[in-house]
Amino acid sequence: GWKEIPKNHPFNNTYSTGEQINVEWRGSWWEGLIREISADKYLIHYVGFDSSWDEWVTTERIQKKS
Repeated sequence: GWKEIPKNHPFNNTYSTGEQINVEWRGSWWEGLIREISADKYLIHYVGFDSSWDEWVTTERIQKKS
């Protein structure tokens, strides 16, 4: 087996496409949905807002819904 899992391995993603999450934007947390995943970035759709607000973010700005 591997001594170290490659950084781009799909098992490294703790989030999945279609998952509802919380997204930090300017100090507040908003409800979001993961639309796409590319390497270590996530395309987020903010629930209740049109797609012009969608943006790519890293894991520093998202968290699992509790």
